[in-house]
Amino acid sequence: MDHTSHSGAATPALPGGATATPRADLLDSLAAVRRELADRSWSAAAGLVGLVEASGRLHGWPSGLTASFVSRIRAAAGEHGGGGRRLGGVVPALEAPEDLGLAYELFRAPADKSATGAFYTPTPVAAALVEAALTFWDGLPERAPRLLDPACGAGAFLLAGARALRRRGVGVSEVLARHIHGLDVDPLAVAVAAVALHWWAWDEGAWDEAARGAGSWGEVAGDGGLGEAGSAALRCVDALRCVDALRCVDALRDPGSWPPVDVVVGNPPFLGQLSTRTARARDAAAALEAQLGAVARGYVDSATLFAVLACRHVDPGGVVALIQPESFLAAAHGRAARRDIAAASKLRGLWLGGAKVFAGAQVRVCAPVFQRGTAPRSDPAASGVMVWEGPDFTARGTVAFEVGERGLSGSNGGDSKDDDSNDDDAEDGDDADRWASLPASVAGVPVWRTARTSGTLGDLAEATAGFRDQFYGLLDHLVEAPPDPTADGWAPLVTVGLIGPARSFHGSASTRVGGRRWERPMVDLDSLERSDRRLHGWVVARLRPKIVLATQSRVVEGAVDEHGRWVPAVPTVSIEPRDVADLWRLAAALHSPFASAWALHRFGGTALSALSIKLSARQVRQLPLPADTRAWDEAAARTREAAAAEDEAGWLAALAAAARASCRAYGWPDGGDQLDWWRSRVGGWPAAMRTDGARKPTK
Repeated sequence: MDHTSHSGAATPALPGGATATPRADLLDSLAAVRRELADRSWSAAAGLVGLVEASGRLHGWPSGLTASFVSRIRAAAGEHGGGGRRLGGVVPALEAPEDLGLAYELFRAPADKSATGAFYTPTPVAAALVEAALTFWDGLPERAPRLLDPACGAGAFLLAGARALRRRGVGVSEVLARHIHGLDVDPLAVAVAAVALHWWAWDEGAWDEAARGAGSWGEVAGDGGLGEAGSAALRCVDALRCVDALRCVDALRDPGSWPPVDVVVGNPPFLGQLSTRTARARDAAAALEAQLGAVARGYVDSATLFAVLACRHVDPGGVVALIQPESFLAAAHGRAARRDIAAASKLRGLWLGGAKVFAGAQVRVCAPVFQRGTAPRSDPAASGVMVWEGPDFTARGTVAFEVGERGLSGSNGGDSKDDDSNDDDAEDGDDADRWASLPASVAGVPVWRTARTSGTLGDLAEATAGFRDQFYGLLDHLVEAPPDPTADGWAPLVTVGLIGPARSFHGSASTRVGGRRWERPMVDLDSLERSDRRLHGWVVARLRPKIVLATQSRVVEGAVDEHGRWVPAVPTVSIEPRDVADLWRLAAALHSPFASAWALHRFGGTALSALSIKLSARQVRQLPLPADTRAWDEAAARTREAAAAEDEAGWLAALAAAARASCRAYGWPDGGDQLDWWRSRVGGWPAAMRTDGARKPTK
């Protein structure tokens, strides 16, 4: 037998002849193929052909069916079938159609998957998300929905959709002919999806026993067989446009390729625009902006644009459930996209998957479930949003969000447990601005529905942050502290890791900057002025009394630079009061339990870890300030005591007193659950500061 791919690459040879073979021997045959794949480098096409041929014999496929599978894979591979990857001991056995997608994933190089944002969706996740989407379709029109995955890859969601429709009584031929559609830019992935759906049809009994025995293909009579009409959705058209309903096309750049559908579900590629590996080319970005308008400007992730297109395209009453990075719910650069979606669709459900869903991709994911228009019927989420959590889709009940103080809203109503464009025009009551509150509500972050506020932080202070130029520009001018670090010409560099509530740990703990460890990093201002006067001017402008705000923190944390000597490192935020008399009052507001809860409800999901706080300069300016000035002044005095504390116990006691006073300032007399929640999240001093003879922090 000739085991070469379309491109000339060899495929693993099948032991034995073509006659009937005992199952034990067939299992040995498949194991031999898997060992051969594990020990050598194979292209995706060649490796898949070897597995398909071996599995076909094991599962009893007729020779015509196996030959068709192999033909599709080889034709789709074209000139890209060469090259290879050694898999080691991870070659899967093809026991179910979904395993084809897993095998294809394993044959792809990790760098290729990262660059294209394409990761295999685990079968249980695909199945659960399809069911979640169909929750809002079931009981609508008396017909089965037409389902589309616009970035279908190897077909995980198409198989899940086919199985879900079959459970609802739709015939196999009907499913394949009218109800399953997939688009993807990768022709080989589309071919794998087509083969997987054919395999599913075989398992579902789409051929009668006589047809199975004869090994015929597409010539079966009766409603149960594919027949000519039933297989139309899976005909091979050519090497790139593989099938009628599964097509190789860039769905993001060619919305005209989208067929009329009722449900859009899938896992579109995550392509963040801050990385050169995944950023759109300039011409592609311009084309998308011309096509989609303002929603495609800036750093919006490509996955978000898939959601926009899906919500625009799906028929009225239709459902969209596309996996997104959790930052979708709050990222500043996606705000126009969220508003575009909210203008025509309602958020009906939300899956919070966490960070351990996709192997090799440490990103927290979610899947908002939108329904175009408003559903006229009563349903489980009529008064809120149905929420599922974790890879197993644990139901968390219905979460209702309501208009609150500057967007701080959300209550669990269930019975179960710096491109910041457009942020300044936030409006209370905008649904899209409240989606970020849902994860916080599910996690039990407290809510102030009756907060008493007066103005915002931006009324009293400027807030600014550096970017790449400031980060890299300062590296060549960093030195370890000179003998007299308080002398003119030197300024402490305060990083995120050196910031705790109300104080800096500079000089008491080490930090990493520019890939190396520093004990007491200082900026050589004279050297900087000689080398880069523009950057020197930016640094000098920061040498004023301020609060240096950390990012990626459990509570809002800001070190108070009372004397204006520190240089804020990127990505900290420098909060600079217009009147220095407001310095400690602003510090007290920032360290109040209200501020941390407000940040998580309003902008949660954008930090690296769950329930961490990451505020941009523009966002922190929106922080509401307390109305009770007397209690606010008391909180300011206690915050100042915390900054001056000589030991950790005194620091924590002063912070707690400041937090209690700030709760009163915001109209919550005893603090209650809010205070307890905040205290449980406040960390302690660095270990180096707890030892005898610990170094004093730099003033």
